[in-house]
Amino acid sequence: MPTLSDIRETFNLAGGGTNLTPKLIDRLLFEAVRKFAPLRRVFPRRTWESDIYYFNTRNALPKAQATTESPSTTDVVATASNYVQKNFPIKHTQSQLDIAKFTAQVARVNGNVYDLEIMGAALSMAWLEEVFHLYGSAGATLNTKRPQWDGLDMLTASNNKIDGGANILTLSGLDALIDAIKAYAATQLSNGDWCFLVSSKMQSRLNGLFLNQQRWVGAYKMFARDDYGVPGQAIVDSGIDAGVEVMTYRGIPIMETSFLDNVGAMTTVSVSDAGGSGSQLLNQAYYYQVEAVTELGITTASAEQSVTPTAGHNVTVSWTTPTITDVNGQSVRVLAYRIHRSNASSSASGTETLYAVVSALDNTDTAITSWTDTGLPVVPATTSTAYAVTVATSGSAAVPDGVTFPRNAVTGQNISDIFLVSRNPEYSLVAAVNEIQTQFLAPVNARTTQLALTADMTYAMRAPTFAAKLCRVRSS
Repeated sequence: MPTLSDIRETFNLAGGGTNLTPKLIDRLLFEAVRKFAPLRRVFPRRTWESDIYYFNTRNALPKAQATTESPSTTDVVATASNYVQKNFPIKHTQSQLDIAKFTAQVARVNGNVYDLEIMGAALSMAWLEEVFHLYGSAGATLNTKRPQWDGLDMLTASNNKIDGGANILTLSGLDALIDAIKAYAATQLSNGDWCFLVSSKMQSRLNGLFLNQQRWVGAYKMFARDDYGVPGQAIVDSGIDAGVEVMTYRGIPIMETSFLDNVGAMTTVSVSDAGGSGSQLLNQAYYYQVEAVTELGITTASAEQSVTPTAGHNVTVSWTTPTITDVNGQSVRVLAYRIHRSNASSSASGTETLYAVVSALDNTDTAITSWTDTGLPVVPATTSTAYAVTVATSGSAAVPDGVTFPRNAVTGQNISDIFLVSRNPEYSLVAAVNEIQTQFLAPVNARTTQLALTADMTYAMRAPTFAAKLCRVRSS
């Protein structure tokens, strides 16, 4: 029979009763980094049942003409439309989980571990989808184990990319985006079928501008648009979505995405004459800058580097993989590199625009830390060993696009881009064969449970003129 002193000693922490005292743990599970990823709500989603999504684009109408009351068949010749078929291959994403059964049984302070891990994996999948929608490159990653789809930055027409010149944003910048699309879409953009995409800091800049422009500002409740998972059904505002109220400018909703904010900085880049022969490069100075596309957005660009190769020689652009971390100190993966270069015909310091996109990994998942510029077009679809794609050509030579500028890091300045995109499924949409779903895997061992989240989708735009981009504009 234990005495009173025995009981007191048992419950005395100094006497070894620690294990009898439960820990007090806050049940709220909070992640320090919460990325706002709205494109699942912005872009309409269509259920698809093929490995490729096709958009037909009509580039010529039947001919209309004046005639007499009784024209002959030779006076009015029969005509028809002309169509171009664009295809967008379905791409695949996956998150693999391995959860210890012992951990799942005892770690229930924050809830069921399986549910928590599946929710976290789904969030990670949605973030990856967001960055692909903005900056994905199908060409650069085609021959790797991690093929992406082309995002807005690759699909938007060059003549719809407007240079903000690193100037602070004014409302005329938004007007320019509207004008760029309106000329081609030939429709009013203020019916909820179009949407501005801005960074978090740019949203704050707009809030200040709107204080004096209330007549142009309103509110709009934005719902996700889909076909309820039924192939062939109309795409409508989702009745099961609670919607989110956002500001509008000239009747066009404004959605904030933190994936347009800058994420860290690119490492130092070096360039050198690599010798060789058959290059299209001239004996003149070429200027280069590089950005990294991470799973949370784009870094600021590297410092400018220049090289003057011997005519016909190649140039090697080299870097080290940047170490990008979030506020928890966790590493952020690099997905690709964007190489900006000056144009051969007007090479000068500070004139770099997007020239090529390079995958961060090759077909063995080894990090890529250099790329050789030959001045020739790089087309991965015809070169199975290519892990990069050049974005424009002039004759037989690769050239910069002239309209996509690097994000130069200037102290005290916040530079990002603004997109104007369509929410009308006739213009652009996400074709999904499988939305995010949980798959149970064959067990590797008896002590853990293996799960995977998978999805199969792509982003498709009927014509590149149905999106517009305001490049390198400042919020401060």
